[in-house]
Amino acid sequence: MRIPEILFLHSSSLSDMKVLWFRSTWGIDHIEWPDLFRRAKALDYDGIEFNLHRAGPPEGYFALKTLLDDLELKVIVQTFSSWVNYAGPRPPGLTCEDHIAIYRQHLKAAKFFEPVQLNVQSGVDYWSREDSIQFYRQTIEIDRELGLSGRVCHETHRNRSLFHPYVTAHILQVVPELRLTGDLSHWTCVCERLLDVSSEDVEVLNQVIPHIQHIHARIGTTQSSQCPTPADHGYAAERSFFQSTWKKIIERVHRDGKRDWISIVPEYGAYPYQPLYHPQNFSELADLEKLRLEPIFSNFLRELNEPSQQH
Repeated sequence: MRIPEILFLHSSSLSDMKVLWFRSTWGIDHIEWPDLFRRAKALDYDGIEFNLHRAGPPEGYFALKTLLDDLELKVIVQTFSSWVNYAGPRPPGLTCEDHIAIYRQHLKAAKFFEPVQLNVQSGVDYWSREDSIQFYRQTIEIDRELGLSGRVCHETHRNRSLFHPYVTAHILQVVPELRLTGDLSHWTCVCERLLDVSSEDVEVLNQVIPHIQHIHARIGTTQSSQCPTPADHGYAAERSFFQSTWKKIIERVHRDGKRDWISIVPEYGAYPYQPLYHPQNFSELADLEKLRLEPIFSNFLRELNEPSQQH
């Protein structure tokens, strides 16, 4: 499958930096996806991020891809290197090689949808750093083998190898080619602190930011990976940290000059992410956060792009 080359331009032909908004399908049955995709198009999303393993049986993939193509929606495919969809207990005894075999298999299947990017929840939190490094070195080779170099992002997710910022920074020192999906809500929950207070935390975050190519824009707290009402005045400190960090990520992608876009998913989930009996539906919250964040990032991008507009 051929990935559209227009999304991966050389720096010499880059235009103004832009945000591509992707709608999450998290928590929504694949039977409802066609309606969700049409609503996403009406809300000016650029694409859909969907879980390969919740997309229904493979025999339905062609119809799904046809619908996405007809709606002119780009695709980011999400997958796993083990414990797909967290169904049942965690599979015991899986080695790095087991994860690598699963990783290769899932990436091959995902290529059917011609994704502009892939998001992988990979590795496990109980591995030694050496095991994680060995695993990620092999993923880089597989990406190259499958023609996906630079298009796979590994998510900073709890219970995975990248569950903690300091562990992640150490891995990146050894595997600098690694690209990340930045879901920082997991880190504030694991670390039980916002990461803009301590100078050491700020430093390690600055080491990680250059590797983030995809953002899961969910505001979390020090005790939960999801604010149930992120626009509430009580979450001012959380909003400040997350939004300023997301701007730093966007600015770094722009400064690197390797492409003129970054993908963002306003990703909010059902219980236990969203509290029981909360009046705000998690799926509606995702769309409301897109509407809230769009002007914030539009103004930021306008300032970011001003130098190029003057030439």
